[in-house]
Amino acid sequence: MSTSSSHEHEVPVYPPPAEFSAKAHVGSLDEYRALYQRSIDDPEGFWTEQAEKLKWFEKWNTLREWDYHRAEIRWFLGGKLNACY
Repeated sequence: MSTSSSHEHEVPVYPPPAEFSAKAHVGSLDEYRALYQRSIDDPEGFWTEQAEKLKWFEKWNTLREWDYHRAEIRWFLGGKLNACY
């Protein structure tokens, strides 16, 4: 006989306070899931949109290059920025 219940495998979800969510860039779990799905479905469009939110000294000329066989992935080639400020 098993003593485990179906609740043992559930991951608890702790929603943030409403005041915090109101100021967040991503306001809900549904919005996060939509953004994540877009990043999978349209990575070039998604990451271009995200990068354009930053101030670039020089804009990139190639969004990304990759060679999975050599484990080389490069983003925003030719771009120059300081995202610290």
